[in-house]
Amino acid sequence: MLEITDAAEAALIHLMVNRDDLPYTTEDEMYVKAFLDLRDAGMIKGETDWGHQMFIAISVLPAGVEHYQRAQRYRRRFASLSETADELAYRTYVGAAFNRRKGQDANIEVLEGRVPDYQELARTGLLNIKWADNVPWLVKTTEKGLSYVRGDFMDEESSMSINITNSPTFNNTNVGSVANANAKTEPITIEMTVEAIRASSVDDDTKRNAEAAVVDMGEAAEEGNVEKFADALENTASIVKSTTTLGTTLLPLVGELIAKLFS
Repeated sequence: MLEITDAAEAALIHLMVNRDDLPYTTEDEMYVKAFLDLRDAGMIKGETDWGHQMFIAISVLPAGVEHYQRAQRYRRRFASLSETADELAYRTYVGAAFNRRKGQDANIEVLEGRVPDYQELARTGLLNIKWADNVPWLVKTTEKGLSYVRGDFMDEESSMSINITNSPTFNNTNVGSVANANAKTEPITIEMTVEAIRASSVDDDTKRNAEAAVVDMGEAAEEGNVEKFADALENTASIVKSTTTLGTTLLPLVGELIAKLFS
């Protein structure tokens, strides 16, 4: 996606998800080659041995962080996933493709301790999973999953211009409590919205995704960047669709920011 190979994308996602545990050492043939490609592209800092049999990933460089964040925004237009489920999707598809090219076992390895991520990928149609006692025992790829990993959906979006001329209008008086019809409503701020997200009952991954979407929208509105705002708005819409609990928290802010963007 975005001019690097699927394997390099998978390796970069893996490092970003596990960035608190760097440096990371691997002798996995697929990842060693992918890390070398990322290093050559100036996205990560790392060292390898003379024969390229192992790689030590030391850190993700600014270009790698910027690529990851940009690619993630595109992916979330197609399917809104947690960071760990996103990482597992790439690991699964890229690993299966690598094994096929090597003429190795085509069966997909089921990783232990990743049940919530498998549930998420099954629910969004990115993997076809057979379960035994609530544990995945047979995992198969899907066309939707392949499109997600390859970024096929970007081909359609690249020819579309972004248009937000018919912007929705939201009523702030229904947020948090029922307001008096004659009362003056206070503007909804990013800080207020973030506090409401943190106080909500949704899971931690969804809270982090929602907070990131809110911050992205705020920055784009402040900059007057319509394209960036549209990306963040798509992400916010995906979160609201998947977790309606946050709808009354996020949508009023969207109205405020759209008004600010076009004021």
